[in-house]
Amino acid sequence: MRKSIFIVLAWALVASSGYCQDVKQPLTLTIKSEKQIFSSDKHIILSLTIKNVSSENVEYIGDGACFQTLQKKGDKVQAEFLILEFDGKEYIIVSHGCSWGGPDLILSPGEEKDIVMDIADFGITKHSKLIGVIKDGKVEYQTITNNILTTGKHKMAVKINEAVSNTITIEVVENNGISKKDALKIAEKVCEESGWKWKDAYIFEQDGNG
Repeated sequence: MRKSIFIVLAWALVASSGYCQDVKQPLTLTIKSEKQIFSSDKHIILSLTIKNVSSENVEYIGDGACFQTLQKKGDKVQAEFLILEFDGKEYIIVSHGCSWGGPDLILSPGEEKDIVMDIADFGITKHSKLIGVIKDGKVEYQTITNNILTTGKHKMAVKINEAVSNTITIEVVENNGISKKDALKIAEKVCEESGWKWKDAYIFEQDGNG
């Protein structure tokens, strides 16, 4: 009986000492959206809370989609960007779209940092974009349509290094525009705020995406 008790106690001691070790991944990520349903013409904004759950400082730079952790590997410092997982595929902000002129920042043990991101920063959009391409020393403009953001439900998560956030689901619905009556109310309010006389306004209708 004594031998059995000794073995059980020894196993419990090993298990508890292993549990008390620091986790390898120093960060936890938690995302949420301002709402669940978005119109197809609206920006989808995510709130991300990053928490340092380790016993050491975590160095970082940037904010929003440009948030990057800094890891020293030998004589070099490697920056790790946030990755947005959208419907099972991974997207990352274009690195040259981020600039940081300030010093390296510190996320202390137990400290949290809240950032706000637009998923359009990761290229998740339904709209066409006009970009400039340099060819033979001249800039040629091209229109690129990236119809990743379709109507329906989409699953999203965020990760950096080995840390992965919770998964949220949002729904995108088609925007059918506003009625003429509501549009006139908005226009009248703008006129009043600008000091113009609504009765002197000239009203015209125009079709198109302008």
